[in-house]
Amino acid sequence: MRVLRKSSQLLFLALFGYLLIRTRSPLPSTLAVDLFLRTDPLLGLVSMISSRTLVIKALPALLLLSSTVILGRFFCGWICPLGSIHFKLQTSTFKLQTSTFKLQTSTFKLKEPLLIFILTAALFSASFVWLFDPLATLTRTFTMGLRSGVFLAILLWAILLAIVALNVIGPRFWCRNLCPLGGLLGLLARFNVFQRRVSEECDDCLACQEACPVGMSPSPYLKSECLQCRSCLGACPVEAITFQTRWPKINPEDKFDLSRRRFLASLGVGILAAASLRASRLIGSRGRGVIRPPGALEEDKFVASCVRCGKCVQVCPTGGLQPALFEAGIEGLLTPRLMPRIGPCQADCLLCGRVCPSGAISELTLEEKRRTQIGLAGIDRQRCLSWSEGITCLVCSQVCPYEAIELRWMNGSYRPTVKEGQCVGCGTCEYQCPVEGPAAITVLATRG
Repeated sequence: MRVLRKSSQLLFLALFGYLLIRTRSPLPSTLAVDLFLRTDPLLGLVSMISSRTLVIKALPALLLLSSTVILGRFFCGWICPLGSIHFKLQTSTFKLQTSTFKLQTSTFKLKEPLLIFILTAALFSASFVWLFDPLATLTRTFTMGLRSGVFLAILLWAILLAIVALNVIGPRFWCRNLCPLGGLLGLLARFNVFQRRVSEECDDCLACQEACPVGMSPSPYLKSECLQCRSCLGACPVEAITFQTRWPKINPEDKFDLSRRRFLASLGVGILAAASLRASRLIGSRGRGVIRPPGALEEDKFVASCVRCGKCVQVCPTGGLQPALFEAGIEGLLTPRLMPRIGPCQADCLLCGRVCPSGAISELTLEEKRRTQIGLAGIDRQRCLSWSEGITCLVCSQVCPYEAIELRWMNGSYRPTVKEGQCVGCGTCEYQCPVEGPAAITVLATRG
């Protein structure tokens, strides 16, 4: 069983890596490059609640939810790529002995409070799931962390390394105490049909507890914590442990690990955090001036449903999509924005909508994209060579794929002007402008 589990973890970890690499050229296929994110029920649930929008791409998550009800938390023990990394490190030589740190589990077990906090904030259209979801965190590190500035890359990798380093405190510390996705799956796993049985031959050697990745004792058996890894089976020297199928029955001791005080505190923090984001909109830009990808939802819904996975940033062929820092306010942190001077939005590219798992960016047809205005180009006549120096520069009009720049003969030279009815804000003109430094023609957002 151990070999089978390790093979499964290695297979899905390799699949996760393959889909990350393949995101750079996501050709039409039955295997979606955002497969793991689509099957994440926490991401899908929060995106739908916070944006008040049905996310069709999140429907595959129903398969994981229904499977968890029947099989338990098999995803955490057999499939989750971040969980697989923790499993590997659990047996590595650098890990300190758990006995050195006798930490109280009740103090650090926060996955249920985090789950309540995230869901509460989502009810008030504020999304914090991207901060704590394991699949979003792992994906974001390998997408934004490899295509962003040095500061952001260091920050993203430091967060992932910190999560991994928690194994020094205790095996699978993140999974046992902090992972909100594990908390959600644990709620459903209480009903699963697989029950661990310990026979009378048990001599209380606690070998099963040592082998268990979550440190579960022989009794009581908590289905909400069991990862269905079957490590205890091979560890038991007297073969006193078996797994049997039984009619779903909730163990009274396997209760939702959340006191009334913690529950109310989680609700309060969620409401307060959502209210703080709302208040920041009155101070910040609320996304004004930030150019969103074509197909992006209305600004409030966009920042609420975007899971900051970085798939759109990774797939952008020109590199023009970049994660925002504070240009769109605190609530828009790490959401994608188009920076035309780095790279324009290609007229025939529909990739960002194809790889978005949360519906924050809708899939468009080429015809729909041609009618979607994400910004409007404007000419700085003080910097434009044609306007300021009378030099005939035809670059912007020649490269515009929408024929939105008209040349007018004035005072002995051609002067470019923008046809507002035809410009969609793709930024090709800004990208190609030969003026050094900031372009003489720039795209401004038309939404916000």
